[in-house]
Amino acid sequence: MNVPRVTAKSWFAAALILWSCGYSGPSHSAEITNVIDAFDGDKSWDGVFGIRYVHINRQSLVLREWTCVAPNPLCPDGSQVLDTRQMAFSESVNVLNIDLRAGLYKDLEFHMTLPIVVGWTSNLAHDTGVSGSNSLVDSALITSLFSLPYTSPSRVGFGDMVMGLRYAPYHQSRDASYPSWVLGVEYLAPTGVVRTANQAGVGGAVHALSLITAISRSFGVVEPYVEFKGILRFPDPGGPFQNERVTQTLVSPGHTLSMLLGSEFHVWHRPNDEGPYLSLDLGLVADYTFEGREFTELFDALGSSGCSPGDGCSRTYYTRDLANGQQRKVNGITDVEQYGRYGAKVGLTYQPARYVKVRLGFDYWHTTSHYITFADAGVDIDGTRGVRGRNSQNLNEFNPFYNSSYDEYGRRFRVDDKNTYRVTFAIEGQL
Repeated sequence: MNVPRVTAKSWFAAALILWSCGYSGPSHSAEITNVIDAFDGDKSWDGVFGIRYVHINRQSLVLREWTCVAPNPLCPDGSQVLDTRQMAFSESVNVLNIDLRAGLYKDLEFHMTLPIVVGWTSNLAHDTGVSGSNSLVDSALITSLFSLPYTSPSRVGFGDMVMGLRYAPYHQSRDASYPSWVLGVEYLAPTGVVRTANQAGVGGAVHALSLITAISRSFGVVEPYVEFKGILRFPDPGGPFQNERVTQTLVSPGHTLSMLLGSEFHVWHRPNDEGPYLSLDLGLVADYTFEGREFTELFDALGSSGCSPGDGCSRTYYTRDLANGQQRKVNGITDVEQYGRYGAKVGLTYQPARYVKVRLGFDYWHTTSHYITFADAGVDIDGTRGVRGRNSQNLNEFNPFYNSSYDEYGRRFRVDDKNTYRVTFAIEGQL
């Protein structure tokens, strides 16, 4: 008589089957496709209230172009423009978010986030090996663009709130033959006091519309998912992103396309309303932002610089804005080249008791190298002799936001080795 051999592999398979089948209570989908609903069965309404603390840390290098003129040992192959490391940038942001989610109908959810910034500071300093004797920013040899080191004021206050709708046309919890599919739309409103250089405002001064779709499918203890998102940004009429002339090439921050690919792992029990469970979430993220005007690493230092024409310094002034014969100071916002980001996320969701959840998450992004002073000189309106201050039609063709001191080739600033870290801790309860 042959006795079946019990191997480690068969024990593992049996344990996996028992693990994936031994759950009680109604199950939910992955958090990314979980929708709060109402008027569904015995429930007339569902709601969730949460408090979410977010800490964000950003670090990057700021490079500046330098024209190396031959003969010079630094450019042995002839005269050329080189990127030189100039500054180290760091930023710390702490936000307390109040999250509200409410079911409106079957598989239809309304949600809102009210952000309160409790601390936001940034720092610029000479990079290693750079000092006042050789800096291309703050030096005794040239007129300084701004003073280094620079520390921004601590920003606090109510931020830009977000509200949106999520709808699940199909959901695996209703019909196991379909995956869970969610469509969403979110609106970010410029409710915060607008950021201005060397001031405490935290608002972004843009209206943003996000279009989202996400799909997940449960396979026992594993639930892979994918999410696609597009963000359209439009300047607030009362904010700093103004469209002043036809020769201006960019107005507001660029639009963004993003993709998130990941999976939830139900480590202990499957997500449900009744009993405790623990889930692990792992994902990869990538996004692409088109060129636009942004608050960059130079925003505060550039916008609050004491460099003025009265001191014989025009480096922080729009020297080409000659429409009214006057120069005016920059506000720190600059034209930014398109860039991408990629990274990873890990999260834990623990439900210790009915109606209560605790979440902990960590996210990392790396941003590709890109120019942060990238304005075009203007538009050749009459099509002759390039961009001029007064063309054949007696018009100024220069971009009103072009500054040759840092937008001109050979003087531009570039961000490199930019890394962002985010830690999230949240507690939420079902209402």
